[in-house]
Amino acid sequence: MSHRKHEVYEKDKGKCRYCGKRLSIKNHGKTGSRGAWQIDHSRSRRNQGTDHLNNLAAACVACNQEKGGRNARAFKAELRARGVDVPTRKKKGFLARLLGL
Repeated sequence: MSHRKHEVYEKDKGKCRYCGKRLSIKNHGKTGSRGAWQIDHSRSRRNQGTDHLNNLAAACVACNQEKGGRNARAFKAELRARGVDVPTRKKKGFLARLLGL
C-alpha cells in the first residue's frame, strides 16, 4: 500500500469522512468488499483541487460515488438535510499540534 493511502486512512481514523462507516485498510479500491474505500478529493480535481493531503479524505465507495465532483461542504450539507449524522473532525489547537498530542 502506498504511503499516501496510509496517510489518508490514518488521518480519517479508518472511517468514511461522510457517513462514519468503518473502512478496511486492506480494501482500498476493492469495490464490493467489506469496508471498501477510495480516496476522495474534498475539492475535486475538476474544480482545481490538488492531491495535497489536506484535500484528500477516506470515503466509502457509496459516499464517494454519490458525492461525485461536488465539494465536500456541499455534499455534507445535503447529507445533513436528509438526516444523516455526518461525523465532524475536531481541530487540534496550536499547542496540541506543537506538542504532538
